[in-house]
Amino acid sequence: MNCRFVFVSLLMMTFLTGCIEKEIIDDVNLITAMGIDLVEGEDKIKGSANIDTYIKDQPVTDHVIVEESELARDVVSNMQKQSPDPLVLGKLQIVLFGESLAKQGLTEMVDTLQRDASIGERLLFVITRGEANAILESDFSTLGAAKYLTNLVLHNKLNRDLPRTNLHLFLYQHYSKGQDPFLPIIKKNEGSGSVEIDGIALLDGKKMVGEISNEKLLFFKVLADQYTKGTYTVKMPDTGESVGVKSIASSRELKVISTNPIKVEIKVHR
Repeated sequence: MNCRFVFVSLLMMTFLTGCIEKEIIDDVNLITAMGIDLVEGEDKIKGSANIDTYIKDQPVTDHVIVEESELARDVVSNMQKQSPDPLVLGKLQIVLFGESLAKQGLTEMVDTLQRDASIGERLLFVITRGEANAILESDFSTLGAAKYLTNLVLHNKLNRDLPRTNLHLFLYQHYSKGQDPFLPIIKKNEGSGSVEIDGIALLDGKKMVGEISNEKLLFFKVLADQYTKGTYTVKMPDTGESVGVKSIASSRELKVISTNPIKVEIKVHR
């Protein structure tokens, strides 16, 4: 009886394994970063897909494919016409939303991404000043767009003032009562050409309705997340001198006072 059960189980596993779609990495184009913008004056969105090209003993080179579509779910499908190999999202690390699109709403695009089983829950979202396409077209030297932008966000989460956020946390905050999502804002420095953090966008549902400047990010992170590393400059009222405080660490306690209306008491411990 046991032998028969084992045989049937192995047979089923064989059939199930055969149903999994296999892709050879050399035969596909991996999209590592995407930018989504509104098309001005039209009811369309513009998608920009960054593809990393690796050549032995050569730095990473970026290739950006741009396509327009009326529906978010059709953006990548339309891009296939410009690619010699199938485009896949399994290595997608970061998605950039143009500020105009964010203010109109991200519902359709986020819904499309969360339904794709090949995309991980740690996917990063950011909002860009101006068009996301302009950021992806920047020069990222040998790192490539996806790695540079991902490192920029993760470094500022771990060591600076950005609170944690990714696809999983974004959806959790969106569907939880008493919470709303927030996303980092990045911009291109016109002077140096580099890309940098430019605050936090506050969303109502999935629509950008406000923002917090870089100068106030520390206070927001203390309220929204745990602080493990950080610095802050304080100007002394008596002398006018500036004093730097390093290695700031904090934790917080949340207590729901009432649910209608929602009132929350936050205690921050340093």
